[in-house]
Amino acid sequence: MEPTPLTQSKTVWVGIMMGLVPVLLQYLAGIDWTQILPPEYVGVVAGAIMIAMRLVTSTPIGRAK
Repeated sequence: MEPTPLTQSKTVWVGIMMGLVPVLLQYLAGIDWTQILPPEYVGVVAGAIMIAMRLVTSTPIGRAK
């Protein structure tokens, strides 16, 4: 069995996320988002992000390449 490269290791990615997510969430919680984006546009922006992500990916949802 060949070892998994570090960039493809789920364990490594989970470890990285465990270190970064709390710091990122604390930073994002300190931002007054209503100064940047009015609440009535949040749904539009979220939808646009999802469409953009779908356009740049080719793998079906839930399947690896």
